Amino acid sequence: MLKIERSSDGNVTTLHLIGRLQEEHIPELVREIEKSGSVIQISMAEVDLVDLAGIRFLARCRSEGIPLLSSSQYITEWIDKELL
Repeated sequence: MLKIERSSDGNVTTLHLIGRLQEEHIPELVREIEKSGSVIQISMAEVDLVDLAGIRFLARCRSEGIPLLSSSQYITEWIDKELL
């Protein structure tokens, strides 16, 4: 299960991900990103599990300039490997 919470300071929209990011959640996350405007960041502080499709999606987000905040070390290292 993945919960997506949105917050904004007027300039930057943050999508707070809570739970497990799996392939079936990606379409919903894409919709949230698309309706968030031009300046967005993703908070990963409360993500406890990500599958391969989720890692690849996050790698694509990062390569497109979307910051991933508070990502656990194992997720960051896995994303780095996918970007090689």
